[in-house]
This record gives sequence, structure tokens and C-alpha cells, in this order.
Amino acid sequence: TTADGRFTIMMPHPERVFRTVQMSWHPENWGEDSPWLRMFRNARRWLGRLHHAALIACWRTLTAADYRAVLSAIDVPALLVYGAESNFYSRETAEWVAGAIPDARLTVYPGADHSPHLHDRARFGADLDGFLARVFPR
Repeated sequence: TTADGRFTIMMPHPERVFRTVQMSWHPENWGEDSPWLRMFRNARRWLGRLHHAALIACWRTLTAADYRAVLSAIDVPALLVYGAESNFYSRETAEWVAGAIPDARLTVYPGADHSPHLHDRARFGADLDGFLARVFPR
């Protein structure tokens, strides 16, 4: 954490909270699937109706973004969670990113894909607890 108490936790994928039991509270009538999962499924159906050229163009814009120059400016602790079997990023990329962020901790999940937090939920919870305990010692 910084002197003013800031820290970074990045979980940009809403499908990471896919069951209502993962929420601290939810109405009884929501059933098993969270609103986030329903949104994700609706988005997938919508994307499935698009022409493939539009999706390819979108992916190209995402992969063209280059954040290497700003990583060294991250001035808060960062926990990087990486699935060793990710088909998006190599382990070398994960290690490079961890080395580029001044106070980064890289955790690698063997056998996990791009969603290691879902592959081993118990370990992810323990890793996150440990990270937060380091950032916010009691």
C-alpha cells in the first residue's frame, strides 16, 4: 500500500462472481446464477450473432494495446495470478510483467488456464488473504 492507503486489486472479468452464493447478499429469487453470469451469457449469445470479421477487428485492437511503459509507474502492491496453462500469455510474459511492476508478487497455478481463480478457488482465496495481510498488517 502507499502512504495514503491506496492499493491495487484488479479483477476485470464479471464472470468471476458467477454464483449467487459468492455474494455477501442476494435476493432469494435470483437462483443459482448471479446477474453477472447471466450478463456474460447474454453477451456471448450476442457476440455469437456477430460477423467474425468484427470480432477479429476487436481482438486486434485489444492486442495492439501496449502497457509496458506504464508498468513501472504502478506505485501500489500488486498480486499477479497466472495460470500456467494459459493460452493467452506465456509464463515468460507473466514473469516479465511481475519484474516490471515495482512491488508485484507473481503466483503461478500449475494446470490452470486463463482463469486460475476458478481452477483452484481455495488456493486463490488463501493467496489473496496472504497478499492482503502483507499489504495491511495488523
